Formats: sequence, C-alpha cells, structure tokens
Amino acid sequence: MIFRSYRPRQPLSEWVESFWYWQSDSVVEALARRLPTSSMEFVINLCEAPFRVYDPDDGDICEQFKSALICGPHSKASISSASQAAIGVHFKPGGAFPFLRVPASELRDTHISFDSLWGKSTTQLREQLLEAERPESMFFILEHFMLQKVARPLAHHPAVALALAEFAKIPQTQPVSAVAKQTGLSQRRFIHLFSEEVGLTPKLFCRIQRFQTVLRLVKKTKRIVLIGFVLLFCQSLLAQQPVSNVDSLKFLLGKWVGEGTSEVGAGSGFATFELSLKDRVIVRKNHAEYPATKNRPVVTHDDLMIIFADAATKQLRGFYTDSEGNLINYTITVSADGKNIVFLSDSRDTGPRYRLTYVVTQPDRMSLMFEIAPPDKPDQFRKFIEGRIRKVP
Repeated sequence: MIFRSYRPRQPLSEWVESFWYWQSDSVVEALARRLPTSSMEFVINLCEAPFRVYDPDDGDICEQFKSALICGPHSKASISSASQAAIGVHFKPGGAFPFLRVPASELRDTHISFDSLWGKSTTQLREQLLEAERPESMFFILEHFMLQKVARPLAHHPAVALALAEFAKIPQTQPVSAVAKQTGLSQRRFIHLFSEEVGLTPKLFCRIQRFQTVLRLVKKTKRIVLIGFVLLFCQSLLAQQPVSNVDSLKFLLGKWVGEGTSEVGAGSGFATFELSLKDRVIVRKNHAEYPATKNRPVVTHDDLMIIFADAATKQLRGFYTDSEGNLINYTITVSADGKNIVFLSDSRDTGPRYRLTYVVTQPDRMSLMFEIAPPDKPDQFRKFIEGRIRKVP
C-alpha cells in the first residue's frame, strides 16, 4: 500500500487541507465508510473499475462513477467502493465553494460526477495524471488544474468567515444564535449564506464538527476518553449543580444480553450501563449482530450513549452516536413506577425522529422497542426493532 499527501501552496492552502494519493496492492474490491463530515472531497479514479456508491438503505443499489466524483458534505455516513488507485483533494470546511458553479448546499449528502461540474476538462486531467510517473508529479498537475478552476473570488462572505472561525474553536464557546448576532445579519439571512457557502446549516455543521472532534480523540488515544467526550457535549451542565440526577436509572447498571428482530432480520446482542464522572452520568454501550444470509453478509452495529441530568430543562438527556456515524439527542422520561423508560429524540426538520422504549417485565428482564418517524410526520412512529433483554452477572 502507498499513501502520500501534499499541502498545496498559496492561495490554495487557504481552502484545501491536502492533496492525497492512494494505491493498494489488493485485487479484491473493498468498501469504505465515510462518516459524517463538513468537508468536501474531489476524487479521481486511476483504475479501470468504476467507483460504486451504495444506497445506505439498500446495499444492492449503487451508483457508478467511471472516472471522478465529488463528495459533498455529509450529515450521515455513506458507503462506497475503495479504488485500487486514486488521487483526491480534501477541502477545508467551506473550502470547495470558490471552485463550484452551484451553491454548496446543493451538494449536501450527494455524490456527483466531475463531468457535470467541469465537463471534458476532467477527462484530460485524468489522462495527464495517468501519464505521470510519481505521486509528486501528480500533485503538481492537480495543483495547476485547481488554480484554473477557481470560479469565484477566493474569499468567504465576512459573516461566513467569522462563523467558521468561531465554530472551529475547541470547545465551541458560543451558540449559533450568538454568532449570528455578531454578523449583524438576520438569522434567516445568516443561515442562507452559511449553507450556500459551506453546504450545511450552522447547527448541523457544529454538530458534525463536535462529532469529528470526538473521532480525533479516539484516534489519538486509541480509546474513548469519556471526560473529554462529555465536556464537549455537556460542558455547561457539569458546571452546575443538577436539579435532578440519574438515580432513577441506576437499576440499569450492569450487563444485559438479549435477542430480537428488526427490518434487517433476527439478531442478538448485549448492552452495558456504567456510572462515570463521579456518578453524574451513565454510559451505555450497545452491540448488536445479525447473522449472514444468502442475500447479505453479517451485519454488526455498535453505539454509545451518555445519559446525564440537564439542570436547565430539569430533564434527563442522552447523547447518542454509533458506528454508522449517526448523532441523536434524546430526552428521557421515566414513569412514576419506574417500569417504563422512553428515549425520545429531538424533532428535526431534515431527518427522522426516533423513540426507544424499555419496559421492565421482571426485576432482571425488560422488553425493548425502537421506532422511527419520518421528518414530515414526527409523531407517527413505526416499529423498527423489537426484542427482550435480561441482566447477567
């Protein structure tokens, strides 16, 4: 395997994080999962086999790209084939805008062909890259090509530039509304400009930035640093004395195993609930596995949820993330008898709503149901997973 990267010179370095080159020795097609990201990617295929981008809901459906494609900013994970040899441009957040002839928002959660953006010049670029002998030569050719494709002034709108600088801070210290106020624009105008140049709404952008920060922590330490994780998402809450606490859910502590059915099929798994941060939060880790069938391979799923007491709303809340790149914020309610626990996700304009329900049937047994409602009908849930779990020593 060969991997090379190159940071272009000015002025491209203000917009491009890096150029990269990849070559694999494997002759077997592999799949790559691209997690939610606020950045765009231009990818040129240097092999004969086309790129394949798979439908996240049906792995039998895919779209093929022969020579090159543009990956827009993604609010959810995507799956594609990994080429044996490819070269690409990894943009900084909002960095692709000067090279586009369309608003960046039109490329959100999409993959499109290079040709639809730059026509036949992309075919000529690929031919030049294939003729080059070394990755370093390819980077020079690609750098020259990108400079020729600048379609707008190399500058963000001042409001967008200010917002990107604020949102890049770790931790993010100002809410989106405060940043919008600093720009002097109306909330609506600010969201429109930011979406047009970056491809995501400001709130969604910040959510993905926090997710990517967690991924970098995991990569750096080789484990999930729970303190850092919670500080990113619950920082203001931990600074206050909570009005409520997680005591009503302490009966969940321990390991639970179970089995059930979903739209994927029958499966099994386990979940663990542990106290952390001086008993102020509960961390749930969940693993599910669905055996291979004649139509698909084994399907596995892992997720993590941090449950905490929100002093501002006087409610239990949960932050959820999983191996598919989903991010969900839950409000948690517990019935008066403690036998029904409902996790209800916040309503969103651009995505489905989720509801997870645990029902205690015996002291060491529970039933569970996971439901999904479409964005346009956020209260009309349909069953997606149903199962039973029991506590084990």
